Amino acid sequence: MEQKQWLAWEQATREERSLLLKQISTQEARVYVRYLREQWDVLPADLGQELAIFLASMHYQLELELLHLEEAGRKDSSAYQELMDFYGISGFLTGMEEPNEETAMDHATAISSSG
Repeated sequence: MEQKQWLAWEQATREERSLLLKQISTQEARVYVRYLREQWDVLPADLGQELAIFLASMHYQLELELLHLEEAGRKDSSAYQELMDFYGISGFLTGMEEPNEETAMDHATAISSSG
């Protein structure tokens, strides 16, 4: 996320943040989350809540993509495997657990049931 986009994020209201999230591509989000995972221990404490909101939104989008691929019968595709691999490294979003395919399926099912 560019500095300009990050400043817009910091100053945005809840509704505006929802719109900003929709403008961020999945690929950009993956790069950003990987960077955050590497830098997590040295980030300023006051960014914690903002990052948690952002990362939770990215995690939701990831699970939604997994669900769409599952529904399309594409669990054996390289795109699905790439997302599952990324899901594995983003496990810090759910208490640093190491998610597996079953966990992803449970999360995706819960999301589809709630929305």
